[in-house]
Amino acid sequence: INDFLVNDLDLRTERKSVLKGDFVFKDILDTDEFFIDGNIEKLSSSYSNLSILLPRLIGKNLPVSLSDVGIFEAYGNFALTKNTLNLNMDSNSGLGKLSTDLYLTDYQTLDKTKYKGTVVMQDFRLGGYLKDPMVGRTSLQGKFDGQGFSLNSVNTSIIGSISKHEYRGYTYQNIDVNGVLR
Repeated sequence: INDFLVNDLDLRTERKSVLKGDFVFKDILDTDEFFIDGNIEKLSSSYSNLSILLPRLIGKNLPVSLSDVGIFEAYGNFALTKNTLNLNMDSNSGLGKLSTDLYLTDYQTLDKTKYKGTVVMQDFRLGGYLKDPMVGRTSLQGKFDGQGFSLNSVNTSIIGSISKHEYRGYTYQNIDVNGVLR
């Protein structure tokens, strides 16, 4: 299977995951040279459902903390190879709205993953994700460039603005950010 196109895919699972869109697959049987390009009209699922459907891709390569997002819906574009992921997606979950334009390399090893891109959060329940009841909703937009996803490996430069951040019952507004998280 070297080169094929799937238009108007409408895949639904018994676990209520949905994938609709157009996809290009090239050399998918070659683990070193494969390429998948997708225009997702709708992706509705959860981390646990995706882990069952795509155990080699999801289970090894995404932080398990994403399971706290719960059921989500997303749409946008992506391009995937063995070593890179280019992702331009909008998503909505019980935690809030998130938009990303992200380029990842070495995504197969979370501590070595390099990333560059932008993120926009709108009323995102950051405390729910971090499991910290003192942290409430956050709205922000920012650019980042870094490496690593764990506390021991993260080294990321961040430039952006936080229009709203709730902490301990108080709402902080209009915060500019320009720094390094390490």
